Amino acid sequence: MKKVYIKNKMGEIALEFEQPYVIEAGRIEKAMKDLFGIKIDDLADLFWEGNYANDCYKSLSFRDGNECWPDDICYSWDSKERCSARNAVRHFLDDYIPKNYPYEHIIVDITW
Repeated sequence: MKKVYIKNKMGEIALEFEQPYVIEAGRIEKAMKDLFGIKIDDLADLFWEGNYANDCYKSLSFRDGNECWPDDICYSWDSKERCSARNAVRHFLDDYIPKNYPYEHIIVDITW
C-alpha cells in the first residue's frame, strides 16, 4: 500500500493506493490454452459479459481470504463450459500466485 499526502490551503488528506498485479487478458488466455488445453476466446466477456471496453482495467477476484474463490454455480442461462472456464481461471491464479500475495484480486488489462 502506498500513501500520498496532499496538502493545500483547504486542508490535507492522505490517499492510499493499492498495487496489485496487472496482467493482460490475452496472457491469461494463452496460459490457460498452453498449460491446460482450455481455450478461452474472450476473458473479458467470460467474466464481465459486455461490462467492459477497449483499453480498460477490471478487477478479477480469485481468492476469498486465504482460500480460492468459491466455484461458480452453473445456472441455466450460463453454459457449463463458461462456468467451468471461470472456475479454472480462478484456480489457476490461486495456484500460481504466491500465497503471501496481499490481495484477493488481480487487475486485468483489457485491450484489443
